[in-house]
Amino acid sequence: MTSLRKIVGLIGLALVAMGGSAYAQTKPMPYNTGTIASTGQAVILTTDGSYNTAGILVNGTWSGSLLIYGSVDCTTYSVTSVLPLASGIASAAISANGNYQANLAGLKCLKIYGTSIISGSATVSLLAGVGVGPIMQDNAPWIIGGFSTGSSSTGISATVKAANTAPTANDTPLVVAASPNVAGLTPVVSASAESSHVLKASAGTLFSVYATTGATAGYLMIDNATSAPGDGAVTPLQCVYIPAYSTGGLTFNSGPVETYSTGITAVFSSTGCFTQTASATAFFHGVVK
Repeated sequence: MTSLRKIVGLIGLALVAMGGSAYAQTKPMPYNTGTIASTGQAVILTTDGSYNTAGILVNGTWSGSLLIYGSVDCTTYSVTSVLPLASGIASAAISANGNYQANLAGLKCLKIYGTSIISGSATVSLLAGVGVGPIMQDNAPWIIGGFSTGSSSTGISATVKAANTAPTANDTPLVVAASPNVAGLTPVVSASAESSHVLKASAGTLFSVYATTGATAGYLMIDNATSAPGDGAVTPLQCVYIPAYSTGGLTFNSGPVETYSTGITAVFSSTGCFTQTASATAFFHGVVK
């Protein structure tokens, strides 16, 4: 042990002699704190533009509203969003004490501005960090190098919206759900053994489907239709073989999900995948929207 300590010590001395250091150096995190006691006052965090996220602590006895602004050059500012750590729901303003987080990627300055101070004073502390910033609605992250225009890569902003909001033509190539569908989706299931089940009688999205078989082995087939096709030649969009007394199916929960333009119908056939012989021996379970 003594010899090891001597070796470590000699290595440290050698590093110092060569202008190095025996200890790991960390990048300092820019920090600023100040008080906002009247409308128009602000606390500004200034960085070199290499930080991705900022922590915000607000305390004191006060009432009113604080807005969050970001800037590339620390001169021209634009309103951005903040994420309260207590609720996890993005907001455009701060009206209560607590810890918050904001995106700082691509920005040099973050300003907390007193837009309407009714009484008291708020103490604001700002700390820049190099971790990944929060993905928030109205303050989308930038994806660099993932898309290309012509011969060069360019940054593309992601569209962040509620999980139950349909995409539009104006959305960017990347759409991120701002929150999960906490209400959940009600599964569509068989009431008894059957050969087919209409999971949705109109256009929709398939998240998952499975079938449980009895004594008959066969194929779970998914059709873009509002009813099961007749036996014979078929062209299902999905076909999964399931042995007897087994369960098999599909899941798209990790994405991307499958969309159907007409309807979503599950069929169990003893033959497949392009020849259907319906067998009323299966239990179906599907999650669609």
